Amino acid sequence: MSHKNKKSLVDQVKQALDSKLAIGRSKHQDKLSENERKEITSNYIYSWETYHSYLKHGCYFVLWCKEKYRCKTLEQCRSHVDEWLESRKALSASTQKL
Repeated sequence: MSHKNKKSLVDQVKQALDSKLAIGRSKHQDKLSENERKEITSNYIYSWETYHSYLKHGCYFVLWCKEKYRCKTLEQCRSHVDEWLESRKALSASTQKL
């Protein structure tokens, strides 16, 4: 695979979040039909504000992984989530939630 075809970590995060983007989709309707499909509302991102917040913190995470572990893919980063969350314990509760 040539270098042009490889996506950066930030692009990989963006692509993962873009696949969950559901602007205009009714969260209320999804909650009503949730009995049929468990946890459907956690499979989608319904607002731009949430999307931008997830993107920002997702980028912080993958850049931390790249710097500390030289990760090149989102899959390689996944094993470091717990350590990254642990390193953020000193932050405020609302920041940790993200």
